[in-house]
Amino acid sequence: MIQKIEPAAAIRLLDAKKAQAVDVREPDEYAVGHIPGAKLLPLGEVMSRAAEVLPDKDAPWLVYCRTGRRSADAVQKLDALGYTNIVTLQNSGNAVLDTNSDQAALIHEVTDLMRERFGLEIPVYAIEQESLRELLAQSPAWWGHEDKAIYDNLIFLLPPHTAEELEEALGAPHPELEWVHPCGDAVFWSFDRQKYQKTNWWPRTAQEPAREWITIRTAGTVRKLAAL
Repeated sequence: MIQKIEPAAAIRLLDAKKAQAVDVREPDEYAVGHIPGAKLLPLGEVMSRAAEVLPDKDAPWLVYCRTGRRSADAVQKLDALGYTNIVTLQNSGNAVLDTNSDQAALIHEVTDLMRERFGLEIPVYAIEQESLRELLAQSPAWWGHEDKAIYDNLIFLLPPHTAEELEEALGAPHPELEWVHPCGDAVFWSFDRQKYQKTNWWPRTAQEPAREWITIRTAGTVRKLAAL
């Protein structure tokens, strides 16, 4: 079973010692900072070392990474290996805030909170709700339809990186399986859900340097946030 919970619920779960944190980032990232007591199991080692690092397949394991991308892959692998009580963060930690702080100040405040509370250097992206609505109004015609065979996402670039920089790092999308459309500091990205492993961007967004520059949300998530 894979359970998705909000960040606040994850904090309560860990504080009550009702789950063990599992960090699926790389060792160098773990060394910079991690949730106290978290076990290190890099994504690339999940299939080969899960039994060694996580011996109890029925214990509650809270899997996390830097942006939510690697943890999403990790929980699928753990589920395939027979782990029965996997917990991960819902929506990769979205938060809606009513604040007087400007964008730069808010990013600084939330980054400091994550560092002080968890010892983590977590990238934070902030956007005003009206700006998000304006961005969605510019979505391409192929993005955000009801077709379940297509997975629609919105990639946000963390300052100071740009969409042009991301496109250069990732290369051309697969001409038949994925579609991209840059728009300001974001990129609309859709791909064939069944053939995602054959796309060009899917594996590359989880690799350096791109993974350090971006955070990704689904069409459904950003539309819900814009509609609040």
